[in-house]
Amino acid sequence: MNKIVSALALACAASALIAPLSSNAQDSGGAALPPIPLTPGAGPPGNVQNPAYLFHLAPIYPGFDAVYGIEGSTVLLVLVGRSGQPEDIKVEQTSGYRDMDMAALNAAIHWRFRPELKDGVPVDGYVRVPVRFTVNAKGEKLWPKNYVGAPYVLDEAPIPYATVNEALTAVAALAHEGIYDDQVKHFEAYNLRDPNNVITERWYFMDVSSTRAIAVRYVFAGSPDHPVIKVSALCERANVCQDRMRWIMAGPYSVRVASGGTGSRQ
Repeated sequence: MNKIVSALALACAASALIAPLSSNAQDSGGAALPPIPLTPGAGPPGNVQNPAYLFHLAPIYPGFDAVYGIEGSTVLLVLVGRSGQPEDIKVEQTSGYRDMDMAALNAAIHWRFRPELKDGVPVDGYVRVPVRFTVNAKGEKLWPKNYVGAPYVLDEAPIPYATVNEALTAVAALAHEGIYDDQVKHFEAYNLRDPNNVITERWYFMDVSSTRAIAVRYVFAGSPDHPVIKVSALCERANVCQDRMRWIMAGPYSVRVASGGTGSRQ
């Protein structure tokens, strides 16, 4: 793209498929609403034709935000060139969450439009595009039932891996599952079981191809009468874990739904 400018000036790999106005990834979706022209066409019918989508990519919900039920809306300001390509993209209104804004920008780079037409001639024109991220999580089916609503405590035993990707490789092997494709969805969960096939740990890996990659381990401990969930996290950057710990200690959103609560939402 010749002149695409991100208002956040951050790099983030694009990863989505051509999709309709909404897309679901593990019960969560990002949806770009129809573009709103800044200067709607006026005058005789057919004199001005406003920009519209030819096709667009549905934003992929950031993994951490999807797992922990964080919702928001980003409003993009897009300059649609005469070719129909986005020539400039800015965040006009932030969602309040950096990763959501980046997901919206990421998708918009690949959008294609029917450009604005004046007297049948393509011209540059700005459109405003609201992008909404909404969680529609169902109750967690694989979370052990006697641990729904159990207290969370920090695990004194650190995660025994040096990096998130090292942990992902090892945990996927222990779970006898493949490593998920982070270019299709931005999170995955793995269960570890004891010889009796009882789930002892549940791991969440989120945004592993980004600098904000994170692995979270929930260990099901205590006793049947007094269950306790031990929590630990591993991040590529320590401050990411620190900033997100209150969400992590509240548990995945789908578990909060199963326990009858919605947890903290912003």
